[in-house]
Parts: sequence; structure tokens; C-alpha cells
Amino acid sequence: MNPRLVLSLVFVGTVAYACRPQSRTVTSDGDVVRQQGLALASMGGSAARSTKTVEKTVKSKSTTLVPTFDVMLEGGDVRFNLSVANTSPKNVEVNFASGQSYDFVVVDSVGREVWRWSTDRIFTQSVRNKLLGKGEAIEASEKWSPAKPGKFTAIAQLTSSNYPVEKKVVFERK
Repeated sequence: MNPRLVLSLVFVGTVAYACRPQSRTVTSDGDVVRQQGLALASMGGSAARSTKTVEKTVKSKSTTLVPTFDVMLEGGDVRFNLSVANTSPKNVEVNFASGQSYDFVVVDSVGREVWRWSTDRIFTQSVRNKLLGKGEAIEASEKWSPAKPGKFTAIAQLTSSNYPVEKKVVFERK
């Protein structure tokens, strides 16, 4: 086999391995093993309300990202608003493995996916970084027009490789 080809493949493999997404968790005492967040939020207002409320934010010793997810009924449509704010005194660099920064998913009462915002969308295949200063936020807003009424769970996701965040809200469309 050609030595140049072998050397090139080894180099490309090494670079790909070094640039892979790495996940980390936060333990209960604040030590960072892998940074990840999962939260369920409650809703205000009479049109949409949550049945569960649990909050967990992405934290390390010096970094805190706080997600907020609102679901609002507007006539026959449902509006989703996601905001992930840096509440720490330091800048936070959020990494994305593609051009997609967020996603919204709706599942029905038995857990079947009925809508996903990113379906049939094309995203660039380039690694991106977003620097969030103190008090800055990543915000996303989308609209869904459900075909029929029912009880649903909306899931908002920040598709970051180093600070993935997910929030769920249970709502009912009558």
C-alpha cells in the first residue's frame, strides 16, 4: 500500500478523533464529569399548563445556562419559544456540530412523535461555536399547526455538543 495514503488516512483519523463531540456530566456536588441539562417546566396562563414541574440547569463550578421554554396557544396554532441564558459571570462557548442550533418535537399522550420542526430541513455540516456573554441568551421561536385537538408534550432541545439542554411542557389543545 502507498505509504503516503496510509499516512494521510492516519492523520485524518487522528484529527477526526480529536474533534469528536465530548459529553460531560455534572454530579450533585457540582463536579463536572459531563455537562448536560434536562428540565420539565410549568406553564402560566389558562390555555396551556404543565402537569409536572422539575428544574435542572446546566452547571459547572463557573458556568450556568438556564433554559426557559414557553408554549402558547394562538388560535389554532401552537407557538414555541425557547431561551437558554448564560447566568454566570463568565463567557460560555456553546458548540454545535452542524448548522442546527435547536429543535422542537411534539409527542402525543402515548408518546408517539406527531411533529418535529427539523423534519425535511437541511442544515450545514460545519462545526459552529456561539459565545454567550454574561446575561446573553440563545433564543428560538417556531409555530406548529396541529391537525387535531388532544393532550401533547412539547420538547425543546438546544442541540449543543457541550451544553445539550432539553425542556418538556405538557399542554392540551381543545
